[in-house]
Amino acid sequence: MKTLFLGLSFLILTVAGAHAHAMVERANIVEGASYTPPPEAFEVTFIHEVALAAVTIETSLGETVDIGFAPDKAVKASFRVPLPVLAPADYILSWRALAKDGHVMAGKIHFTVE
Repeated sequence: MKTLFLGLSFLILTVAGAHAHAMVERANIVEGASYTPPPEAFEVTFIHEVALAAVTIETSLGETVDIGFAPDKAVKASFRVPLPVLAPADYILSWRALAKDGHVMAGKIHFTVE
């Protein structure tokens, strides 16, 4: 029983720690939202300071949208990534960040431009 308790405690702490790293405090593009006009930038704030390693956008058909993103090696909590004018379509914005402790975090946001 003690082994089971210790195992479950470790699992809970590990999962909680992993989720704490990946938390976005706020973003101007949110899951499932529709935008008219399209957003001019992706603005995101994390609960912890990170380095923003990647931001990509593709259509729901899998076509990549060139946003000219260059990784930001500065470790901070808030980022602003300018976007090109997005045509009406369904999009998937993907981001990847690196925490100070080396933990890699990633997320996807599905949104629509009307």
